[in-house]
Amino acid sequence: MTDSTFPKISVVTVSYNQGQFIEKNIESVLSQGYPNFEHIIVDGGSTDSTLDILRKYPHLKWTSAKDDGQSDALNKGFSRATGDIIAWLNSDDWYAEGAFHVIAEALKDYPVVLGKAAQTDKEGNVVTIVENPPRSFYDLARYWIPYAWVAQTSVFFRRSLLEEVRRSDGNYLDQDLFFTMDLDLWFRMAMRYPFVRYIDQVLSFFRIYDENKTGARPQATQRECSRVYRRHMNGLNPTERQLSYIMPMREPSEISKETFKSLTKQTCIDFDIFIIDYAADREMSKFVHEFSLDLSEAIPQITVRYAKAALPNEFSAFTTGVQKAVSPIVGFLQPGDTLDENASHRALHQFALDTVGLMIPTIQGGMAQLNTFFQQSGELNLPGFLTSSYFYPNIYARRLALLELETFRHPNSPAHSLKELLLRLIYKGWSIQGSDTVIVHPTTRNYSMEVSQWQTERDRIILEVLKTLKREFEADPFGLTRAKARDPRPLLESLSHITGVL
Repeated sequence: MTDSTFPKISVVTVSYNQGQFIEKNIESVLSQGYPNFEHIIVDGGSTDSTLDILRKYPHLKWTSAKDDGQSDALNKGFSRATGDIIAWLNSDDWYAEGAFHVIAEALKDYPVVLGKAAQTDKEGNVVTIVENPPRSFYDLARYWIPYAWVAQTSVFFRRSLLEEVRRSDGNYLDQDLFFTMDLDLWFRMAMRYPFVRYIDQVLSFFRIYDENKTGARPQATQRECSRVYRRHMNGLNPTERQLSYIMPMREPSEISKETFKSLTKQTCIDFDIFIIDYAADREMSKFVHEFSLDLSEAIPQITVRYAKAALPNEFSAFTTGVQKAVSPIVGFLQPGDTLDENASHRALHQFALDTVGLMIPTIQGGMAQLNTFFQQSGELNLPGFLTSSYFYPNIYARRLALLELETFRHPNSPAHSLKELLLRLIYKGWSIQGSDTVIVHPTTRNYSMEVSQWQTERDRIILEVLKTLKREFEADPFGLTRAKARDPRPLLESLSHITGVL
């Protein structure tokens, strides 16, 4: 007997020749003891024992006919669902006892909830407990790290949210996706409502074995994840070009013409030039703006943009440029810097890997031999970099990664800003890479002020950077799970001898 005081839960299961598993699936729903539910099974025309099993359960709402794959079958199931809450349970998976009462309570005032899940082998023996912790849209994006994957069987959502994120073609799921239709749905949901409502108990069990899709084709699954990742990352803002060169400018200068000349000689011109005005007075800002307009007329094949920095400071100008850029990749330049003609092509090639959050190019001459900071494995030598006297990188970075971390948070201290940014990027799960050839020729610059600050404040800066990382680790709801894959504590301990115990 149903009870209207309980929100109705619709369980959608798609199946094809899963007779060996589906009865456990059905029984796990029945045994919830929840008074208001429906179980919809969309079968793809099974030829094994599946249909005989389905006929044994009169409460089921089921059909059996050929479909166009899992996404098509799920779309049909979601369309037939009449519940307030949607639950999606694959035919070889099952629910833990008492899950429905808990999730119904959790969804009273928030549209999506997730909980722990147990991964099992084919026989149903538990292999591991998947924490499935709360996460932001940005956390969801790092599909290449095991802890970022969402265990789909323990995600429940209100029907109203499913309708809110419905695709423009009228479907709930993308029928062109074979493995990752759920990831695409989570991105659409998380963009509106972060996955922050959490139930700290195992709600479901899911099998991973050689014959099921994810178990049989892990590399193909990862490649499809990349497709989904790119569509949503590029969809965060309008993309006009693939790369934006951000150049802070406080006054027009002759030396900047050399920079623009080298940009016009790039073999790849899928970029724009973004001049960020950080002049201290209004009159000089007017000159900088006029300069950018003149430049736009002089090189019509390249878009030139202009914006005013939030503060009259170079590193603040970089941060403003990142916030306003309309490209997924950004590169930082100074007036007078020049680039090898293949620099843009090489940078974009590096970021063809979704995992790369930042690239430190090899820079010719001076104090910027950053290739010495990279070990043979390609990993950044963190102690070496953190204690070095390097201040100004001509970095290339993924805009998404910089937005999440607010780019440079200490604009008056280049060393502090740069070192904190790189450590936080690594902690969040992004890869930092170097280039194996010289691509940037920096302008001559007097670093005496930065050198003096570093010599007098090095220990304080390093301590503050490490404390920041430690605070973020302890405050981040995703941090405890992240720690199992990328624990920052050994790094903190290995570096703490520089300034004493944190």
